[in-house]
Amino acid sequence: MTDIVNNSNNEPESSKTEKGLYQKSIKGGIWVFITRALGRILEIVRLIVLMRLLTKHDFGLMGVTLLMLGLMETFTEPGLKLALIQRKTFSKEHLDSVWTLGIIRSIILFLIFFVAASYGAAFFNVPDAKNIIRVYGLIILIRGFTNIGIINFIKDLQFNKQCIYQLSGGLVDASVAISLALIYKNVWALVIGGLSGALVRCVVSYIIHPYRPSLRLHWHKTKQLWGFGKWILSSSVIAFVLNKLDSIFTGKFIGVGALGVYEIAFRLSNIPAKETERIIIKVAFPAYAKIQNDLSRLKEAFYKILNLTLLISFPIAGGIFILANNFATIFLAEKLEEWPMLVPIMQILVFCGLFRAIGATARGAFQAMGKPKIATKIMAGQLVLLLILIYPMAKSNGIIGIALAVTIEEFVFNIIGTFKVIKLLNADYKTPIKLFALPLLATSIMVLAIHLLNSYVINNINIMYLIFLIITGVIIYLTMIFVLDKIFKNKSWPLIETLLASIKNKI
Repeated sequence: MTDIVNNSNNEPESSKTEKGLYQKSIKGGIWVFITRALGRILEIVRLIVLMRLLTKHDFGLMGVTLLMLGLMETFTEPGLKLALIQRKTFSKEHLDSVWTLGIIRSIILFLIFFVAASYGAAFFNVPDAKNIIRVYGLIILIRGFTNIGIINFIKDLQFNKQCIYQLSGGLVDASVAISLALIYKNVWALVIGGLSGALVRCVVSYIIHPYRPSLRLHWHKTKQLWGFGKWILSSSVIAFVLNKLDSIFTGKFIGVGALGVYEIAFRLSNIPAKETERIIIKVAFPAYAKIQNDLSRLKEAFYKILNLTLLISFPIAGGIFILANNFATIFLAEKLEEWPMLVPIMQILVFCGLFRAIGATARGAFQAMGKPKIATKIMAGQLVLLLILIYPMAKSNGIIGIALAVTIEEFVFNIIGTFKVIKLLNADYKTPIKLFALPLLATSIMVLAIHLLNSYVINNINIMYLIFLIITGVIIYLTMIFVLDKIFKNKSWPLIETLLASIKNKI
């Protein structure tokens, strides 16, 4: 892979090490990107087909089930797996202890989930969700028995094997769900599809990694992880409430049908940005952790990862915003009227995803520096702001108001988080502003060009025209990045070259 900067052979050893780590992170990031890209393309196809076969009420029922599952899993997640990644080294005793605790937790959690199903269905006023929740709870047991050894793929940046693990389950999920939806046309297609995908992932985890965990607990090893994990638990609880309060509010006070529309709009608009966020967390966190005690190298890595995040996230958000109507019109056609407000909600929530992707860079840095407490406090601030905004905005603008409230709080606090990292790294504030400016300007020009083509050149909306607009947008964006980088010397184009070269090498 091409070096980002070609320095002399007399380059300091620490700089060479940092570049090697960064390049390894980029290579790992490409595998994560390929995995998530293929997985999300599969998910988009799955969603489009299922939206034409099922109703918004079906998706709302599944939304209630996933909210219940997320609630139970998050409030009992000790954060020990992340603690393992954060440690420079860990032993077999560490792995076995985390795996054993995971199994114990999954069994207890499944029993609680089974009993709580009736209460969850009553809370959202959907009695027919009770059995769906109970059956889908089996996924807790399946996940609990997954091979803990696959954590080494993330720890050692071996994301090619992680790719196999992730895609195997996604492919089975989509195939089973679509097949059953064609036959039965009800929510059980989503339930059985999800369980099938999880079961396949569990089996594959033992096929692709040789580690064989044992049922045993070493409490002193577990205690070593808990100091870090307790803040991850606190952070995860706040993150869940923060990320799902909008869905809970929609399902409870507006209705399960509205929840179905909101969930689909959120997933379609946030898939690219959310995957960028996951790539950053998966790649940046272990990479940061390897240099956590070297402030200068950590600062350099943070700037590069932030720059790459911005270069990817801005054009994706701009593209979804300007092409959302084309997408919905082409793929939903006559079914579009059954999904009211889908397009405007997507156009708002795409910015929510953009700000979350940016904030992921800071969260990865906080965790790697051993300061998850700061990330927790920032998310607590987000939650307070969302609680203040969501009711009055929902009352005045309904589901649109909820989307706006979420986007506002994400913007405010993810920018704050980014600048907090900069302060901790003793870095200057001019650099990130420059990093923001270039992709923002290039994306604005791209969006304007697509809008003009959409409005005044070609009025025929079809899939070939959509592909033409996407390709045109990519060309315009890359051209503008190249030109602007030459003018402002932002060192962004070399990152694009590295990214493209890495993708080419993987194809």
